[in-house]
Amino acid sequence: MRWSIAKAVIIGLVLLSNVAVAQPLAEESLILSTQCGRFQLVLGRIKLDCFHYKKVRLHQATAAPSEDEEFLFVTANHGTPSLHYVRHLGQSKVTIDTTQNDCIRIEAKHQLPTDRTETLLIQQQASGPIEITHEIGEQSRQIQTASFWHLIAEEPELFETAVAPLLSLMFDRYRMDEFSDAIDQRLRAQAARSPEITKASVEQAVGQLADPDRRQRLAAQRQLASAGVGILPLLNQIDNKRLDAEQRQLIGKLKQRLTIDRHDTPDRVAAWLATDRGYWLRVSQDWTPQQRSDAHRYLVATCGRGLDVDPSAVAVRAPIAGH
Repeated sequence: MRWSIAKAVIIGLVLLSNVAVAQPLAEESLILSTQCGRFQLVLGRIKLDCFHYKKVRLHQATAAPSEDEEFLFVTANHGTPSLHYVRHLGQSKVTIDTTQNDCIRIEAKHQLPTDRTETLLIQQQASGPIEITHEIGEQSRQIQTASFWHLIAEEPELFETAVAPLLSLMFDRYRMDEFSDAIDQRLRAQAARSPEITKASVEQAVGQLADPDRRQRLAAQRQLASAGVGILPLLNQIDNKRLDAEQRQLIGKLKQRLTIDRHDTPDRVAAWLATDRGYWLRVSQDWTPQQRSDAHRYLVATCGRGLDVDPSAVAVRAPIAGH
């Protein structure tokens, strides 16, 4: 971002000042109201937008004797922003920290009427599962999930009561429940169609990346790239130890291109999850017998293994011809 010196001075005087207000803190967080740091979900993981941010240091507090306050600090290093946010409201305190490489730490503490403290800690590293620790008094649960979309399917009550309120401080474009329903509807429709991506075709194309003929290697690259984000769950199942250096390099570059920072839409997320058998196992539990039958058939063709269904309860169709 380019700023003139005059603009920087004027904006700095405004944004670096402390603001005391007599009324309660607004429901909308400083993150959303100022748009100085913009978050988005990319394949269900939190990303701080590297192209739309402003360096600020903001403090907003209510008049005494209330201790309600908000603090927002956004800075950047070589064009990569980081953010620190604190919201203290009544008996609750939320802290959000981001660092470079998409590392996110969200901690919420709430004092319960029973003199116990409820704590929720969400930690997202640059790669690997999202780790969540939920503590109420001396009771503690630890959860690992691939993305926040997976979390909705795996832990719907925890997400609705504890996680969604925190994400609402960071996002203004997502209504998570409606978004999740839209993904579910798209997967139900997808189950009734022939799959566009199969495990067998992906493994064949990956093997072709090591072909001595350069034309065959290029054809395999084009085939894999054209499959879109739906190929990612299948690529993650491939044992890298069985690949040569060039195959690993090409697959790494392909994954990087497919996970570029494009914010989630129902179509994009549904395409990504279309080959994620674990996700289907969760969401299909509430489907009708016919929909589960379609899902089983679809997953057999796509992933090589279907749902764990009872054949006496669900009449599973034969595999799709040609797969």
